[in-house]
Amino acid sequence: TLLAHRSFYATYNMTTGTVRLDRKDRMGQQTGALLVFAKALLKLLRAHRPSHCLVVFDSRSSTAKRREICPEYKAERPEQSQHLVSQLPSFNLVADCMSVRTLIAEDTEADDVIASYARMLDRLGKRCVIASNDKDLMQVVSDNVTMVRHLQRGRTETVTVSDVEKKFRVPPKQVPDVQAIAGDSVDNIKGVRGMGIAKASSLIREFGSVEGLLANLSQVKSKVDRQKLEENAESLLKWKSVMTLGDCGMPLNPSDFTWDGVRQADWSRAHDLWDFGKELPHLDMMSRGETPPGVSPEVAKQDARSRDEGFGRPTPRPLPARLIPERVTVVQSVSEARRVVSILKSLTNVMHAVDTETTGVNPAVESPVGKGTVICLSVYCGPDVDFGTGPMLWVDTANYEGEDNQGDEILEIFREYLEDENIKKVWHNYSFDYHVLKNHGIQTRGFGADTLHMARLWDASRTRYSLEILSLDLLPGESHKIPMDRVFGRNALKKDGTEAVRRVIPSTMELHTHERFAKDWIFYSAHDAKCTWELREKLQSLLQDYEWVKGSDIQKDYTMYDLYTCYWRPFGDLLVQMESEGFRINKELLQSAKERATKDVAEHRQKFLQWVRKS
Repeated sequence: TLLAHRSFYATYNMTTGTVRLDRKDRMGQQTGALLVFAKALLKLLRAHRPSHCLVVFDSRSSTAKRREICPEYKAERPEQSQHLVSQLPSFNLVADCMSVRTLIAEDTEADDVIASYARMLDRLGKRCVIASNDKDLMQVVSDNVTMVRHLQRGRTETVTVSDVEKKFRVPPKQVPDVQAIAGDSVDNIKGVRGMGIAKASSLIREFGSVEGLLANLSQVKSKVDRQKLEENAESLLKWKSVMTLGDCGMPLNPSDFTWDGVRQADWSRAHDLWDFGKELPHLDMMSRGETPPGVSPEVAKQDARSRDEGFGRPTPRPLPARLIPERVTVVQSVSEARRVVSILKSLTNVMHAVDTETTGVNPAVESPVGKGTVICLSVYCGPDVDFGTGPMLWVDTANYEGEDNQGDEILEIFREYLEDENIKKVWHNYSFDYHVLKNHGIQTRGFGADTLHMARLWDASRTRYSLEILSLDLLPGESHKIPMDRVFGRNALKKDGTEAVRRVIPSTMELHTHERFAKDWIFYSAHDAKCTWELREKLQSLLQDYEWVKGSDIQKDYTMYDLYTCYWRPFGDLLVQMESEGFRINKELLQSAKERATKDVAEHRQKFLQWVRKS
């Protein structure tokens, strides 16, 4: 809807009430805004070459629910021009003629629908681009979801998580809290007088949310701010409610709005209705699958590659033999899961290396506590254990459309194994896997080792303890962890179609569900568990070579491995529980320490300035 409005006002002078682009169809109706809309949509399609595309429009009842909560919501917006009203019904028809699926939001706003689909795709690990200038949608921006904003003179800019944090000074999910306090003139949300984004974001960073702020008003340092917040307490909750984009019903499945280019039959309707052929000759050629004139081979290559890097052809299920790597046993069914778990539970005298691959959390910058979904699980118990077609076990725990959450059922079967205290398991960075499995309700037990902790004990002077670096330094060549970038990465493309230096890697869910990556992805995941198992064996040997203390009463020399098993390993198990449950702190003591430290800093600063003046 916003793109349609912007297209109209690009052709209409609000001051004089005259039409800048006086273009009419055969019936005498204005079509200038429709042409601008078609050009804008074409630019987006050519820039991103999506595999799926959906255009969502508001209806007359879209704002009704929010106005019930907040009557002043969007109340000061001027009435729409009759020139716009006459063209509105045709905007969705323009999209239809470009083979793009449209949806009219009933009893909810288009932004809510867009946000719902964006969050769904984010959970699936799919890349999603929202084309809108509405800053309300910034609250759904994530690692997988970006926004494209239209600027003047046909320019666009991409909005990422860092851009949102720079603008609102909080993560995207907290944007509605900041907007409620600071206000939003576009939507006629007054906000708290005298509090802008700087003050609002500072309060939200301190208290977490509007609700958390109102529950702890006594802790707000400024008496004036506290009084303002108390006076607006009820309104703040109301304002946040209308600024928060809710999850609403999604009448269409992603398969309902796939986009394979402009179909000739669809575009011919635009010729009949508006005679757009002269202004948009590129669409004529695109509808025939031809490369438009003036488009360089590099850009054509970019279009083809961008199209190829979309959702693409899904991995067939069950996996055919050609997609299963050698020496890997794949589990994709409930019956196979039960068979393999019975084997695993019988192996009580060996160490089990376990590794997970996830979606919905970026381990480089985010904590997995309460965030992240396991899409596959890998186990390795040594070279002598064969699970059927090899010693490396790879378990598919992802849910697929039309399979009634079979992935959840398979993971549930593995619960018995993962929670078995008698089966000792080794991990690399146990904290991450522990918390992400706990998100599924699985309480991991049988902690046998964490190779990350073992490596820190072996050499505390190192600065890097990743599985990749440690395996490179300590294991033979065939056992090295495979760098993800080397297997799946490729150079990004510049606007002119040439390759940039920057490397890009598909999301884990795309790797997991795209046939093109299937074989490499399975081996990459399964090999991590094997690498962890071999690294533990090596680190145990290295730690046993280092003396800890000599026993006086016991006729035995203690090694650093004894230190690990006696003290560090139990602490590793305790540490993840502390991360999950938290621990009590003395807030009064911390506050007094802060005040004392602030006073000390001021005194030392004053002494330093006095010393400088004397010098």
